[in-house]
Amino acid sequence: TVYGRSSLKLRLSHSILTSLTPAMKYVMNYPYSCTEQVASNLLTVVVLGKQYLAELQKKPPKKTHRNSVAINTEEDLAQYIQTSTIQIWKRQHKDGSFGWWHPPTVPETGEQLQRAICWRFLPTVHTARCLLEVTDARTSNWGALLHRLWEYIDSPALHESMTAQKCLALLVIA
Repeated sequence: TVYGRSSLKLRLSHSILTSLTPAMKYVMNYPYSCTEQVASNLLTVVVLGKQYLAELQKKPPKKTHRNSVAINTEEDLAQYIQTSTIQIWKRQHKDGSFGWWHPPTVPETGEQLQRAICWRFLPTVHTARCLLEVTDARTSNWGALLHRLWEYIDSPALHESMTAQKCLALLVIA
């Protein structure tokens, strides 16, 4: 927007699908894939996807829309959740944390490990929260995931440097 000039687009429709379809398409094709973004996209697709599917059941489109998305059934949504969840779980570090990207191939040691444990705090809490929101604990491998997360949160290195954040993480995961 240029200073002093602005614009507004107003789109009216009889169905929320008009807005949900491009939103779903945008989120599902989001070009960035760090762990935080994959987790955020997963949560967004689940929230939008449930609304999208509910609207499709109310009034199915007469023909396939050019902006249609790959989620048209509960099974499609479940497959998207499974694929994204596996992608995220593969990024969990041995200490239970999640980094911005895949775990390093070379073991971290000493001061480098201390820094890594601390800077992985935010993506870990965010990713854990998203996973807990979108997956069914009864049908997922939650025991191992939560055990590894707890090991990370309870690690001496994190305890020494981040007591307040540790409390926040416990609250989020609880």
